[in-house]
Amino acid sequence: MEDGVHQRAEWEFPSETPHPATWPVGEARAIALGLLADAALVALLTIDTQRRVVYVKQGGRAVAELALDHGVIVVGARREPIIELEIELRQAGTRADLDALAVALREHIAIVPEPRSKLARGLALLAATV
Repeated sequence: MEDGVHQRAEWEFPSETPHPATWPVGEARAIALGLLADAALVALLTIDTQRRVVYVKQGGRAVAELALDHGVIVVGARREPIIELEIELRQAGTRADLDALAVALREHIAIVPEPRSKLARGLALLAATV
C-alpha cells in the first residue's frame, strides 16, 4: 500500500445465500468453490455495512466513486464499528484522477489510511476472541 492506495480483486453481484454454488457462473464462483471443496460453510463473523455513493465526474467522465461506509463488524458479542470513506476508480478513471481527488479531500478532512480490509479486521477480531 502506498499513500493509502491499494489494489485488490473485487467481485460484486446480488445473491440470496452465501454459498458459492448459488452465485452466477464466473471467476468468483470458480475460485470460491475451489477453495471450499466439500467443506461446509460456517459463519464466523458478520460485516453489516450501509453505503452511500457519490460519483465523481471530471470533464464529463465518471472517474471515481466516493463510498461512505457506516456499519459494524460482529464476532459473537464483540463489535467493531466501521466508518470509512473509500475512493474507487471507475473504468474511465486514472491514477492521476485518484491522486487529485485525494488531495482535494485532504484540504477539507483528515484522511487516515486503513491498510486492512473489512474482512481482515473481522478476522483479527475473531482471533482476539479465541
